[in-house]
Amino acid sequence: MFWVTMIMLIVAGLAACLPQWAKSNSGVSGMRDAFRPVEGIIGLAAIGWGVVWIVSLLLNIGSIGAAPLFYIFSLIVGGLLIAVGFALGGKTLAGLLGGGGASKALTARHGQITPQRHSFGSTALITAGLSILLRVFNG
Repeated sequence: MFWVTMIMLIVAGLAACLPQWAKSNSGVSGMRDAFRPVEGIIGLAAIGWGVVWIVSLLLNIGSIGAAPLFYIFSLIVGGLLIAVGFALGGKTLAGLLGGGGASKALTARHGQITPQRHSFGSTALITAGLSILLRVFNG
């Protein structure tokens, strides 16, 4: 489950950061164009996996006594996955809900989160990198 979460963080983080990186580096434009059609799907997958990750942690709440810092960090990772996923797939999720009030509320919230998309993506990439390093060197 750890490795799937790290892959989701890396993919969602890349998708979130690529538009900003493409502004300063023309070589990244091709990769940005490849990610653009599937951003919504990546976002929905990140939201779904973030929810699964948090529910899994909550079901194992007894482990908080053994490693409280790890547990809290893991909850933050789940929240970060949901935030990056919403920044990428908020419009797709609103479209799936139809044209009701919930859809309009999601679209409005997505508009507020979109400017922080690069920050969420960078945080996801850094978090994944540090988590992988800690996992490799701690065993």
